[in-house]
Amino acid sequence: MKTIKESIIGRKGTLTLGGLKSGQIVMINYEYYMYMDYNDANSIPEVSKYMSESSRVHGYDFTLGGFFYQTESHNVEAMSAGRYTHSLKFRGSGEEWDVQHVSEQVFEIGFYKQYQLAEMSRKTRFREIK
Repeated sequence: MKTIKESIIGRKGTLTLGGLKSGQIVMINYEYYMYMDYNDANSIPEVSKYMSESSRVHGYDFTLGGFFYQTESHNVEAMSAGRYTHSLKFRGSGEEWDVQHVSEQVFEIGFYKQYQLAEMSRKTRFREIK
């Protein structure tokens, strides 16, 4: 027989890196990023180029996708999902780079600016990651 806690977790589910859907908005260090799996991120030329260069030069692993937004100067700001644990904690760092919140809504895949993601975020509920 399950405990009450197990029943609640089983019903609601716990959000993990494997449970993220491409198009969800995440908050990391009070900035908004869009999570994209590898295929979706690779379909956007600017992001694909960034992932290729970062993998080659810095050894970042984007096979699990990543968290992205476009800076005001049209550059890519990104965090490789390969640098996160299954529970959305940043490897080898304090809490400031952990995923703090994840949108319950899945948005259209795109390479959005920070302010656009913030605007989109106002219209949806977020789940806090503990």
